[in-house]
Amino acid sequence: MSIIPSDVYGSLISGGVMTILAIANEHEKRREAVESAMADIPKKLDRVQRLSDVHVWSKRLHEKADGVLAAIFGVLQRIIDDMTMDRTAKFKSKLKFGSEDQVTGALSSLDDSILDFQMELDICAQFRMGRMHETINANGAKLSIIEKVVKGLSQDLNEGKVKAVTKETIEEHVCNALHRFYASNPHFNPVNGGLKEPLPKRRQSDLEVRIPEQNNKVVEEWYESLQDFDPSPEKHVIECMRAGLGRLTLEDREKSQWIMSTPEVSNWLRLDESNILGVRAENAPDGLYHPLSFTAALLTETLQRSTEFPVLSFFCGIRTNEKFDRVLCGPLAVLNSLNGQLLKHFSQRRPGVDLSLLQQENRRLMKKSVEKPKYAVKLFRGLIELLEDDDVVFIILDSWSRLLGNRIEADKVVKNLSQITKDFPHLAIKILVLDPLPTDSIHELADSVLYVPDEIDGWENDVSLSLLKASNERMVEDLKDSRNRKRELDESDSETSDQDW
Repeated sequence: MSIIPSDVYGSLISGGVMTILAIANEHEKRREAVESAMADIPKKLDRVQRLSDVHVWSKRLHEKADGVLAAIFGVLQRIIDDMTMDRTAKFKSKLKFGSEDQVTGALSSLDDSILDFQMELDICAQFRMGRMHETINANGAKLSIIEKVVKGLSQDLNEGKVKAVTKETIEEHVCNALHRFYASNPHFNPVNGGLKEPLPKRRQSDLEVRIPEQNNKVVEEWYESLQDFDPSPEKHVIECMRAGLGRLTLEDREKSQWIMSTPEVSNWLRLDESNILGVRAENAPDGLYHPLSFTAALLTETLQRSTEFPVLSFFCGIRTNEKFDRVLCGPLAVLNSLNGQLLKHFSQRRPGVDLSLLQQENRRLMKKSVEKPKYAVKLFRGLIELLEDDDVVFIILDSWSRLLGNRIEADKVVKNLSQITKDFPHLAIKILVLDPLPTDSIHELADSVLYVPDEIDGWENDVSLSLLKASNERMVEDLKDSRNRKRELDESDSETSDQDW
């Protein structure tokens, strides 16, 4: 029983050892061979563990140690197999692996793993000795200063300059030399002449933990102020996708495919710039589900899955059909929904952004934003300011003609969003408004308007959802590449401008 590992590191294989010995009781002829094969395993394991603990910062050494542990498990597995296989299984094993004993082969692999570990250990040892040599040389250079002072004082004494060499003079020279020696150490504190206390490592980690907790609290409190209103469009996206695949006719699905294949939508997706696009059908769509709503849902789902950028959407038709309430389906509801989605985006995907700054600047802003459009817009602008310079924001407003409330207020929503694209030129803010009324301001504010005819040249076959998503994802990748190239160019220009001449 002495071969059973008792340490914490080796306890993982103790169960395997006990199993092997139990089986070995019924295989007396194999007992000595098994014990001989396993006798050195605890020693090897202990040596690997101790050496790994010495070189705690060597990732490659620990990988080699893991390889040794895996090889040990391989030896145990081969022993179990060898002792439990019947004659037929052993005969098949010899045909497959040759006449070599599987246990012997596993032990050979273990020796190879230990050899690899030893080679990496030698490299770590040489590296550590090199660092020690550099430190000793550096300290030797500093101590040579003290040595020169002492030699100078000794020479003065030998030459009879006793008067010049007083106790105070010796102390002054030695103290100055020692001060220079200690001050050259990076841990020396010049303020009090003592040891510089290391910065607490927990401070940063505490901050990293505190900000997400504060963000969750801010978002939860804001969501509670919405009462019955749900800002998330997730269930509406799923509903439109299902309806598009199950209820729409082949012609309607082909119309969605036609919309997404147009240059207007392609440019809206892939160009590295802010863009406002309106999509209007020749005749107003009938029913709750139509090609435009299917297009909005498909774009929302694809963008959310393929990017880390904020993707905000609002489905006016479905919301109005659920609850015919201006508060829940009007202009203020649109802004509350966009704010809620953006807050949730920061909370889930940008944990390092401190949302409490919004409360510190205006303590009543969060509360007022759910009550009045003016403050809702102000909150949205504040959230946009927290985005990074190379961010992209997608805003998709479906069935805009079915938004409840005053159309003047609806136009103000679009106008404010349009103004934000101008006020934040470093961001690419892309706004898509589908099915607006002919008199809506989107027609004047949009960079382009796509008119969808009733009759299109279809492909006469069903729409491939996977191909549509793949096409959209390729255009999104083009956008990402453009943003990356622009960022690299800006960084290069910044480095050039930092030159002295």
